[in-house]
Amino acid sequence: MRQRPPRFALLLFVLLAFAPSLLAQTLEERLKEIDEYAARAGQEWKVPGFAMAIVKDDRVVFAKGYGVRELGKPDPVDKDTLFAVASNTKPSLPLSSYAGTYTGAMYGDAKVSEENGHLVVRLAPAPDFVGDLELWHFDTFRIKWRDSVVYPFPRGFVTFTLDPQGKPDQMKIDVPNPDFDFKELEFKRAPDARAAGTR
Repeated sequence: MRQRPPRFALLLFVLLAFAPSLLAQTLEERLKEIDEYAARAGQEWKVPGFAMAIVKDDRVVFAKGYGVRELGKPDPVDKDTLFAVASNTKPSLPLSSYAGTYTGAMYGDAKVSEENGHLVVRLAPAPDFVGDLELWHFDTFRIKWRDSVVYPFPRGFVTFTLDPQGKPDQMKIDVPNPDFDFKELEFKRAPDARAAGTR
């Protein structure tokens, strides 16, 4: 079964595609044209409701809602309507895809493993540095250091980046801390031993 792209994403793409032709117009003319197009597209694509905002030079120059909040009910969408985003509570990949060894210039190797249904990161040069990862958003996880870490580090974030094939190729650890240089540590994924033909 093929998955269709979200209608709002298609709407946004089409709106951005018209951006070059709008350069010669005044801001008010552009916004009026975008507003009319968004309203028409929402009806043609049978989108029950959506909201849109446009930011220019660090200020909101347009914000408006279209359609209704819930299909079959009259409550309109306005610029302040909140929408649930269901899929951002899942990682982009299976947890096992993030597992592996990542190498950093400052702290050496970090090993990521899947244990009991969640990810765990261990800094190889310091075996007591073990943190449990809890999904935050897509490829970003909150890190909570285990009690084996002597210094009381606050919670931080671990973010994985994906290569063009959709596989994790880098990991960044960010633990805000005034005492240690433990911010924005970058690690590159080491080549997979199985891919290299060794076991």
